[in-house]
Amino acid sequence: MKPKQPDLRLWPWIAFVALAGLAVLALGASQPTSEELSLLLMLMVLGALAERYAVGLFDSHVSVGVVAVLAAAVVGGTWGVALVAPPIVLAGDLGSDSAWYKRLYNVATYLLAGAAFAGVFQAFGHRARPDDWPEVLAPALLGALANFAINSVLVAAAIALSARQPLLAAWRQRYQWLLPQYLVVGLAAMALATAYHVLGLWGLAVFAAPVAGIRHAFFLGAKAVTARLGFDQERARAA
Repeated sequence: MKPKQPDLRLWPWIAFVALAGLAVLALGASQPTSEELSLLLMLMVLGALAERYAVGLFDSHVSVGVVAVLAAAVVGGTWGVALVAPPIVLAGDLGSDSAWYKRLYNVATYLLAGAAFAGVFQAFGHRARPDDWPEVLAPALLGALANFAINSVLVAAAIALSARQPLLAAWRQRYQWLLPQYLVVGLAAMALATAYHVLGLWGLAVFAAPVAGIRHAFFLGAKAVTARLGFDQERARAA
């Protein structure tokens, strides 16, 4: 079945976000390094697997693949994000009938949100080292907030434009509840990077259970929000 084309008003916004994402990709590609390459490649694989089990949320989804992107930002900065984020997003859409422009938009969103985390994290300089606990908590949490803000607002903006709904209303209805979860995601990414520094690649295995727990929290939250929005829509139609 041919994918539905977006509203004409969405094309300029899609183009703007795609170009911004391309700029992040180019910036990251201009800063390649072989340091921690094995970890980045492993994060790419694990993030892609996580994205295959994303939790549906209306016309979008939430996934613990973001943990891999943030961990890549911790160890590789913008280069890590540029290397890891696109394959993770594309793996989630593999075999689906998702339209090409949605894939492009999602890749750009992951790149921009990941770069926001990397930028905030690196702004703390020497206090942003994975093995410097608890000093590293501040950059991890603030970076997670920046990632959440960019990610949720960009997705909500596309929904708002498509549904002709106020942006704030679209964001509150669908994504506001994710804020606490994203703080946990930021801490998980930081802890994962710390475990790698201590245990090597075996450190990634330590976080299989916590990441699975985050996914379950995503699932329960998405289920509750979907049910609530459906109830609100039914009540509005009955009024």
